[in-house]
Amino acid sequence: MFTCVKISLQWIIGLGLLLLAGCSQTANNNAVKEVENNLAMAQAAFDYAQFDRALSLLEKTIEQQPDHQMARLMLARTLYQLDQKQAAQKQLRRLLDSEGSEAAQAAYYLGQFQLKADDSASAIKTYSQGLQWATPQSGLIGQLHNGLAVAQLNQQAFDVAVEHFNLALASDPDSATFRSNLALCWLMQGDLERAKSTFSPLLNYQQLSQRVEMNWALLLLAQGKEQQAKHILAKYLTREQLQHDLVQLKAGLPAMTAVANTQ
Repeated sequence: MFTCVKISLQWIIGLGLLLLAGCSQTANNNAVKEVENNLAMAQAAFDYAQFDRALSLLEKTIEQQPDHQMARLMLARTLYQLDQKQAAQKQLRRLLDSEGSEAAQAAYYLGQFQLKADDSASAIKTYSQGLQWATPQSGLIGQLHNGLAVAQLNQQAFDVAVEHFNLALASDPDSATFRSNLALCWLMQGDLERAKSTFSPLLNYQQLSQRVEMNWALLLLAQGKEQQAKHILAKYLTREQLQHDLVQLKAGLPAMTAVANTQ
């Protein structure tokens, strides 16, 4: 009788442990699903410019999982849109220094924010750091080289800029942005022929972004083809803006550094 009772107790205890393990697994699954749902809703809110709602969902997610890299990256982008720029950069710096799965992506966004703040020196450091963690699978190597080249171009480091624009283009030969920026770099060095030959393959593209087309307008102006340049610029500028910018551009293209595109 004693033996039977002992076996029964062991069976009961084992069953209890299995039930507890099952409850724990269910709780974990529910927590994972909640995080995934919150991230999906946060992304949707961000896409529809509902940044306050996105912020609330992301803060809740990070409270549950402080080391969630993607949530922290989304938090940084949301904070930036809410004009909490220092807080956004702090989050991106934390991700970059963690050397985790989103380090290269954090460098991409942080570098962009620094360029927008006219802090090219910091952007150079950020993009260089990001390249240490970017993998071919990430699709970020070209973007990071392009951003680094733009920052170097703003610092008048033409040779270094050309090197990184070429590296960006090597990673994505079809990128209109990378090719356009390289052409602009040659133009800024006074090498009009090389600028034209670099840009010319883009003339066969069915559609170009506004920034790339405006770079082409600069090249046309440099060739003395003002009417063609005006035709392009008129698509994006008011008549008053067009006249004002043409005067500036023809006086020496002083605003060319602002045209290089990191997107």
